[in-house]
Amino acid sequence: MGMFVDYIENECERLLQESPQFTELQREDHELLDEYPFLNMITDSNGVTKVLDLNYAETEALTKFCLVEEDINCWKRLQMYLLGIAHAMWIIELFTFPVTLIPPERMITCALTNSQDCQIIKIISWKL
Repeated sequence: MGMFVDYIENECERLLQESPQFTELQREDHELLDEYPFLNMITDSNGVTKVLDLNYAETEALTKFCLVEEDINCWKRLQMYLLGIAHAMWIIELFTFPVTLIPPERMITCALTNSQDCQIIKIISWKL
């Protein structure tokens, strides 16, 4: 499943980079990280290792940083959702049949198999 997830993440990132609003959020995020070094310590994988004594400007920067990060994550989730809808619509169109009600004996029989870290759906039989 790793290859598929990588593909979706890369496609989402590519689409997000085309958005001026998203790139502006990223620019703002990087500016805050550059201007306030303590933000890097907070976002570092080690976390906060000492007491932070923040002044008012730093507290405001932390608040702004949290809001910008949340907006960036919201954009990413929304893009992932929209990309999922686009793929679902493509699959629905792919399997659109002229008959609205399909009796069970005419349905597709599928099986999931693993192949090189990627799940593949194989059509085993198709009854007409």
